[in-house]
Amino acid sequence: MWKRLGFGTILIFGSICQLATSQNLDFISREGQAVAEATKNFPSKIYSATNEESGGNFVISPISIGSVLSMLREGANGATRKELNEAMEFQSLSENAISNGYHDILYSLHENKGSIVRIANRIYITNSGNIKPAFTDILQSKYLTKVLPTNFLRNQEVSDDINRWVDETTNGKITNLISSDDIDSNTKAIVANAIYFKGKWINQFNIRGTRNQLFYSDDGNSTEASFMEQEDVFPHVDLPELTASAIAMPYEGDRFNLIVILPHDGVKLAEVEEKLQPSSFTDIPPKMSKKSIQIVFPKFKMESQVDFTKLGILRKLGLADAITPGKADFSLITTEQRIHIDTVIQKCYIDITEQGTEAAGATYGTAILIGIVFSVAQIYGHQAEDTAVEIERSPELSKISSAQLKFSNRLYRILRDLDEKNLAYSPLIFHLALAALKGAADGDTLNEINIAANIAKFNNTILQDGYHDLIDFLKAHFSTNTTLAAAKINSFISNYTNGTIKNFVSEDSLEVTNKVVVLNSLYFKAEWEREFMPLLTEKHPFITDDGTEIELDMMNRAGYYPCAEILELNSTALSIPYKGGRFSLTIILPERGIPISQLEKNLEAFPMHAVLSKMSQRYIQLSLPKFTLESNIDMIGPLQLLGVKTLLSPHANLTKMSKKHGLFVNSFIQRTFLSVNEGGTEVSASNFIEAVPVTPRFLVPFTVDRPFVMFVYDSLTSTTLFVGKKLN
Repeated sequence: MWKRLGFGTILIFGSICQLATSQNLDFISREGQAVAEATKNFPSKIYSATNEESGGNFVISPISIGSVLSMLREGANGATRKELNEAMEFQSLSENAISNGYHDILYSLHENKGSIVRIANRIYITNSGNIKPAFTDILQSKYLTKVLPTNFLRNQEVSDDINRWVDETTNGKITNLISSDDIDSNTKAIVANAIYFKGKWINQFNIRGTRNQLFYSDDGNSTEASFMEQEDVFPHVDLPELTASAIAMPYEGDRFNLIVILPHDGVKLAEVEEKLQPSSFTDIPPKMSKKSIQIVFPKFKMESQVDFTKLGILRKLGLADAITPGKADFSLITTEQRIHIDTVIQKCYIDITEQGTEAAGATYGTAILIGIVFSVAQIYGHQAEDTAVEIERSPELSKISSAQLKFSNRLYRILRDLDEKNLAYSPLIFHLALAALKGAADGDTLNEINIAANIAKFNNTILQDGYHDLIDFLKAHFSTNTTLAAAKINSFISNYTNGTIKNFVSEDSLEVTNKVVVLNSLYFKAEWEREFMPLLTEKHPFITDDGTEIELDMMNRAGYYPCAEILELNSTALSIPYKGGRFSLTIILPERGIPISQLEKNLEAFPMHAVLSKMSQRYIQLSLPKFTLESNIDMIGPLQLLGVKTLLSPHANLTKMSKKHGLFVNSFIQRTFLSVNEGGTEVSASNFIEAVPVTPRFLVPFTVDRPFVMFVYDSLTSTTLFVGKKLN
């Protein structure tokens, strides 16, 4: 069997990842490809930054965080913009490349086949403020963000609206993201993003094969958990540089995969994490080749909330001026007094079963005198009956994809140490926010955003077009009543996350002095390309890094999956494709005995996306836990670590958004929900025969019964939707 995976394995679905293929990339614009390339390191960066402050299980959405930061970047100027560009790794991109690229990425996510992906953005702006039209125009046209002039005096109504919006967008998986107390008289804007994902395994686990067994943590303890088992061909790669291997579990649609990074036997996840490089996550998928794998993976649900500000994650991402009063420059948002980022929090949820994965995330950020930035992300494990529209990969999208991948890797490194047991987040949403703020920023704020988001070489046209090609479902809405505004924000997020994220904001958090509220939402839903049979799901012990044993529902299935042993990570990676062939859930499972912290350290030098390139189809006995993750992360700290500082302080230069000075981001929160399960239906007899072949075949065992890292990767846009880790 592939390996027993414990709650220290890195699941690269906290962003769900998709295996990259040349034919898929042809459907994305050059700008989109450039952005994807520039930001390919962001998931690993945000994971590492979060992991340093966490010390437990977490799931985060790099795409959600990235979306919020990208939008804030449009309003940043000067050093603040530079910080955001560096955090997102936009330095080599023009302004047009960033906006056009993100547009293409977001639009393609919304129009994918096979899996359900919802990503939505909102910005609430105080109707009494002098907001620059150029800022709102670029958010609406390129980031497809709904701009809502709001009366923040009725903050309860506004927070209710935000929470309803998050709840609906995440299919009810993310609720009560923000309260009315989260917004005070200094708040000027709320930027929010919601993401929802639901995918069905291409190779579903037979529920009858799920059974209880032990999950071993890095400290030697063990717990009983439900483990799924399956024999099939999966993308796989050995990662010697991480002392781990990785496997990709594809979802239906042939785009998304769950990638699992599993430490090698005897290697703790902490050891693998120490070897993680900025490009680790994005380097993995291209390395994979299909191998026969016997995978054993625990069923589990996980929720986590990460305060990126309080934990210093934003600062680890290089965002210093952006979060510092008096230094942040968001003069492109408003001409009033300077504002800065005060709070960034993300809440995520994930559920893995025999049928597939369900995840959601929400991020919001509060800008003192600019408002709150919300980001909502969710992933789900069931197929949606959506009509998919194939789009060309635009030049803008290509450029943004590159920037976003780098940004994702950096963000992962920052988020990995958060004080959370499990983590889920969306780097794409975070990157999107920074790209959006770039259009409003100038001076130091602009430079910070460019550096943090890696979009310095992108002009606003490229950024706008790139994002415009990606998102097409947000519409502008206006309100002068804070109670109604809160209700509308919450309703918006709830709608776009399928009700998984509720009560995103409260009335108290929205006041009349607030000038801007930006919301960004991502919803993803997909069924496995091959579902797990629920009858094969059974209890199986999951061993955490501290040696504790937890009993989980483990889904089981045998079949072909992309898989690889990653020597650099001392782990094994495996991708589970979703229907449609575009998305997949990738799991990075450390070798037994290697703590997840070591895997995360290894990922600093070996990006997650690099795991995919090493994979090959192998016949694998897959045992995957059903699980649900939810994270609520304050992204202020990660922004600071990304170099975005002035954006978060009254010194922010957002003059391209508003002529008056004083706008800055003081709150930046991402909330993510992720759920993985069998897929909801029983596998037919022929599928069951495929899982247990009569003719003997060499099986590579992949048993996820110990800590692991995971991410959800989009092979079409080369972006990471979610990244997370499960320790217990």
